[in-house]
Amino acid sequence: MKFRKNKLNLRSCRIMAPALILMVGAQPASAQTVPDPAETYTGTGFTLCIYKADPALAGLRNPVLFVEGMDLYNVRNQEELYRQFNQEGLIEELQDYDRDVIILNFDDANKKLSNSKSYVGEAIGYINANRSSISSTNSFTVIGISLGGLASRLALAESENNGIPHGVDTWISLDAPHEGANLPLSFQKFTEFFTSFPTYTPELEPLTTLLTALSKEAAKSMLLVHHLNSAHGEAALSESKRDGLVQLLLENGYPETCRKIAISNGSGLGATQPFEPGEQIFQWENPVLPYIDARMYALPEAWNQGNNQAKQTFIGIYYMVDGKNEEYTSYYPYSLDNAPGATGNMIAELYATLPYIDGDDFLTGSNYCAVPTVSALGIPIEYIDTDLSQHPEVLALSPFDEVYTAPGNDPVGEINTRTKSHIMRAVLEKADTDADGYSDYTEYLIGTDFSSALSVLTCNADITLSPLTGNASLNFETRPYTRYVISHTEALGEPWTELYTLTPATEAQYISFMSAMTNASGFFKVTAEPLFTVFDATTLQTTDFPDLVLETSPDSGINVIQSTE
Repeated sequence: MKFRKNKLNLRSCRIMAPALILMVGAQPASAQTVPDPAETYTGTGFTLCIYKADPALAGLRNPVLFVEGMDLYNVRNQEELYRQFNQEGLIEELQDYDRDVIILNFDDANKKLSNSKSYVGEAIGYINANRSSISSTNSFTVIGISLGGLASRLALAESENNGIPHGVDTWISLDAPHEGANLPLSFQKFTEFFTSFPTYTPELEPLTTLLTALSKEAAKSMLLVHHLNSAHGEAALSESKRDGLVQLLLENGYPETCRKIAISNGSGLGATQPFEPGEQIFQWENPVLPYIDARMYALPEAWNQGNNQAKQTFIGIYYMVDGKNEEYTSYYPYSLDNAPGATGNMIAELYATLPYIDGDDFLTGSNYCAVPTVSALGIPIEYIDTDLSQHPEVLALSPFDEVYTAPGNDPVGEINTRTKSHIMRAVLEKADTDADGYSDYTEYLIGTDFSSALSVLTCNADITLSPLTGNASLNFETRPYTRYVISHTEALGEPWTELYTLTPATEAQYISFMSAMTNASGFFKVTAEPLFTVFDATTLQTTDFPDLVLETSPDSGINVIQSTE
């Protein structure tokens, strides 16, 4: 009997599923050149920049609309927005899957939400009018970040309430403050105090712009506490404009005819920021003229709301020719500055520019809660401290069809590997472009050609026979997110016997499977089954597979030769 090493082909090993294309991770968006948009549209109060997957094709295909978020200084241009939304290569990968990407940039993101709502409604109407078709095979996704999530919510809900079809299949809200946002009151008071003097310290000049932004409609209506309505020694309150926004949101509700997905960069496990309510978080002394001593504290929490529990929130001293000092105390019913939530870093950005920083100065933690996790999920703010993974009854209060959170607290509006995976799934999983029975998302995960029904999972494999040991070794490379079942038969036409099932992994593995030879000939069959990711709403984790490791044991016959990126 001759023993030889053979290259496996479809006669001896069939891979039963859609052909694998190697997927290479994208370069960080900040290092990339921003392309020119294929088209632009100037609307009332906004601009659309359209990045088509294939500029040669007429009409918009599978449009994905990104709506700009809060821009306090109103300086974010189109290139900056592209880089923000293309973090982790998101825009480019959407285009790889035939999605035309449109970015909405408000002329002034600080106007009242009723204006922003109208701008988004006009943008949606323009996109629908220019779609190549409005059908189940030409999906429409809207992604609103921060303020953009509120504006798109209002636009979609108002359209439905007025009986006007909006054509949107999926709406994704990323870190949108449905129940309110936060900018530490101590920082607002710091800004208010030091902008009341002539600016002799250049590092403080941006505070004038910030104070102006805080006086505009968007900030007044979204912030849970606002310096203009929070008196010394009293409970911190929101500005009166917030009442109008809350009423507008209640009247319109949430859209109901599209799939609603909320993503929070805040912790769903109750993880807080690295300081306690009432703790001093900032100290800076400028020893030259003008002499400045500034201290900020996390907003104290009132455990007994029946008593005035105002505590230190801000201390400011300024002396040039004449001196002035201010001591401000306040409190809030809930722990706010250190709550679980997507984070802001405006205080850290300021601190990094200040002169004369020495050992007596400090900043406790670089971030604060900007959008509480519960707010991003549409859950009432009184549950702000809740570990949602332990309280499914609270999670059930969310009006969204699906919710996703982070284990810790990440920057507000950030598109990282976690948020990118949720967005790609939301955009792709309901589509099957090539009608092969596998969604575009499945093919995205395993790397097959989503546009060709002829695509099959193929791999190079070989069989090594050893006359000394009497074993046959089947060697092949697995693909990500795919379960493999190895079967054997002594002759074609005879029943197949399952020998082993490989646990799916998140990356490719090179496998060597050994089996004892009992006859002079035989056949192996490898069946591949792509698997979906599954979201577990009770644990707030995406459980692709329980362990995501290849199970091996001395007698399993399986050996992992190497892992491939």
